[in-house]
Amino acid sequence: AGALLLARLVALRQALLSAGRRSRARLRWTGVTLAVLLLMVATTRPALLDDGNRQGETAAAGENLNVFLVVDQSTYSGVDDYGSGAPRIAGMRDDIAALIKQYPAARYALVGFASKASLDWPLSEDVWSLRPIVAALGSQNASPDANAGAADNVLRYQLIQATQQYPGSRNMVLYFGSGAPGSRAPQGDFNLMRGSVAGGAVLGYGRTDTIDESELHRIAAQLDV
Repeated sequence: AGALLLARLVALRQALLSAGRRSRARLRWTGVTLAVLLLMVATTRPALLDDGNRQGETAAAGENLNVFLVVDQSTYSGVDDYGSGAPRIAGMRDDIAALIKQYPAARYALVGFASKASLDWPLSEDVWSLRPIVAALGSQNASPDANAGAADNVLRYQLIQATQQYPGSRNMVLYFGSGAPGSRAPQGDFNLMRGSVAGGAVLGYGRTDTIDESELHRIAAQLDV
């Protein structure tokens, strides 16, 4: 921004010194400068909105908190038994959105998994840009042989990295899934570094006859949440 403004001041000096066509030069300078200012406003808008939201809070809920969202995106999350016939992933989206609203000052990371896991959103405090990512979450057209513990390696690495990058911060893990009921694939374990998780929860989705609660309890014990 500083470099652009300096360049426009130099251009203004040249426009004022130009002979014969000052009026046209000034109009051209005004138009280009206005475009530059609009570009600056557009690129800083997310940060300005985020700062404004935080200033309006009595307390920065979630400050210095790293929240890891581990979301089951297997075919099990596409089963239509949430609410009045919506897919389970819709319930996960609603709960994640509510969580972000409650803790707007936290940093968030999103790990999606089915038979394998991937980091879909790196740890960041840019909740303004995270919201549309969450709103677009859906189940993958993958094999039904999901692995409820597939996110182990990705999550473990991200927790270690967060501890190093943000000393003194707390790591929270929120797991969203149904426990991969009926999957024929071997179910992995979460082997996280001791003390790397300060808290969190495992949220289960599905009717009592279509959810593996014992598997979810096992995952909660491994995550120590």
